[in-house]
Amino acid sequence: MNKNLLYRAFPMLLCLLLPLQIMAEPLSPEMALIEARKLALAGSVEMQTAALVSRNAQLSESGVKYSLFPDLSISSSFKMSSGENSAALDSDTSTVAAGASLSQTIWDGGQFPLERKLAAAETEAAVIEEESVRLSVLSQCDTLFFAYLEALAGEESARADLAASTALLEEAEVKLENGAITRASYLEVRATAASRNAALWEAKGARLQAGNELSSFLGMDSPPEIQGELPGRYLTAAAFLARVDQSDASAMAEKLISAALHPDVLLSSIAVRQAALTADMDLRQYSPQLSLSLSGSLSSLAGADLTPGSSLSLSGSMGLTQWDRGIVKKQGVISLRTAELNARETRRQTDISIRSALYSLLSAAGTVVSAEAANDYAGELYSEMKEMYALSAVGFSDMKDSEADWIEARNSFVTAKYNFLSKLSLLTYAIGSGDETFLFDLLVLPDAEELE
Repeated sequence: MNKNLLYRAFPMLLCLLLPLQIMAEPLSPEMALIEARKLALAGSVEMQTAALVSRNAQLSESGVKYSLFPDLSISSSFKMSSGENSAALDSDTSTVAAGASLSQTIWDGGQFPLERKLAAAETEAAVIEEESVRLSVLSQCDTLFFAYLEALAGEESARADLAASTALLEEAEVKLENGAITRASYLEVRATAASRNAALWEAKGARLQAGNELSSFLGMDSPPEIQGELPGRYLTAAAFLARVDQSDASAMAEKLISAALHPDVLLSSIAVRQAALTADMDLRQYSPQLSLSLSGSLSSLAGADLTPGSSLSLSGSMGLTQWDRGIVKKQGVISLRTAELNARETRRQTDISIRSALYSLLSAAGTVVSAEAANDYAGELYSEMKEMYALSAVGFSDMKDSEADWIEARNSFVTAKYNFLSKLSLLTYAIGSGDETFLFDLLVLPDAEELE
């Protein structure tokens, strides 16, 4: 099989097979995210367009070297004119000629090396722009994926909330029949159950909407089926980051900034180089140029013998109207200075983004730890209140309130976990990396299930 055909067909096959793979069986959240990222990259129009632009830049760079090759051309002509006393064409005046010429630029004022460097810079910029698009696609995929996971967890929590309210309602009905509670308390429990039923329908709608957005982005008919909990390393990392103080946070920020390779910063650096090369190139037009030409010809008049001819010429040129050379030089300095300022500002903005993303992550980590503790305590309190209620140590209203507090704490914990994941993803892409493992290693985050 033709290898080029196979290479061109591979992305198409990937787009066809990945949806089948991701829908074949339920996946863990971590594996589902890996598959979703592959599918997002394979089907992204922006990614494919960026790859074509990068390839075109590489071809343009390759084409620059041919401008140094000799210029070869051939020509031929046949001419016949009329006689002096007649409008008819006279074959005796026919002329046949053919020729070839070869010209070679010996010195172009030093423009060729600059053209090659500019073409190389364009290629490098196109490759980095492709990487920027890749990170953007992955970031969008992560955002939609985590939103879908949160919606799934929200629906599960809403279903558990309704189940708890239904059980409490059944118990309240028995208590009402026995006269143990008032009808007002019973109606309050019934209203709570009805509101949680409405909350379940709302959670279902949010899950369907999030699933639709994710599947549309991935080019799937339906979202992936996901089972299982988030890996424990995320909660472990949150517990670790929640202990970071201000000085440690500043050190972390500096470490992240030093290791960052954000495409925007790299592109701004290339823009500085391009401005310097372009400024130098604009001045080269005032330099002398030297070229060598060789030509040969064969001609025949009215069918006579062919007459050969040849010429060799060496020519040089240099523009004398250089009054605007000073202006061009100053304009080049301005362009270079502008590019340097833009690069500095891009770096500053990127540094700010990294620091902001880190501080947001630390805040989210603290929220996760606090929300987890609140969920554990509220759950324990609800269990104790149920036992105490069974022993008639507390009233029905106290038990009902503790159940409501537990449900609220559990929902807050769910929101906190996925907010932490979003902030972690935000920091990953803020430093120009699409690899979460790189961030874990860089910050030396523990990967065990529990902190020692």
